[in-house]
Amino acid sequence: MSIVPLEEVIITDQLFRRPDRPILSTFTNAVMVELDRLLTEAPDQYVEEAARAAMILPGSQSGGISVADPETSACRTRAVLGRWAGQAGSCALLDAVLCPMVLERRVLMAFAHPERSFTELEAVYPPMVEILMAPFFDVDRPAGVVWSVFHSGDAPFDRHDAWMVDELGRVLTKAHVRLAQSGHL
Repeated sequence: MSIVPLEEVIITDQLFRRPDRPILSTFTNAVMVELDRLLTEAPDQYVEEAARAAMILPGSQSGGISVADPETSACRTRAVLGRWAGQAGSCALLDAVLCPMVLERRVLMAFAHPERSFTELEAVYPPMVEILMAPFFDVDRPAGVVWSVFHSGDAPFDRHDAWMVDELGRVLTKAHVRLAQSGHL
């Protein structure tokens, strides 16, 4: 397989030209309320539930949270659900290749078949058709990435999915200090 330019795998702008699917605003609001409740009442469940939200809000097949080590800036997956659950090697490759790029750029990014630009991602199983990734912060320092993956399907994400994953990044930013201080992140 020949390596394609990075610009061909970054598809963030394309999401805004795709047809919209119906928005489940009541469900989305309920998920955000539940995350807010967990932060206060059950912080030990928060990160896993945020990973679940990253998967179910856009209706993807895997979702997770990767956290940056403040000393080294290296990422490590903290929670993963869906088809990648139990795929530590795939998550480690995601943490090594795509998470640092999102943290460096400090914005939501969407990728289609990123293994076309990053050959090390060819080992990821199941492979990524598309992945949405949003950073979250500790004050103004990048602290981690929330991500959502489709492993099959054509053009699965749209602008509303991007908004939901980006919103999860904002929610995690608000929760970060509290979770880190309590040892739950």
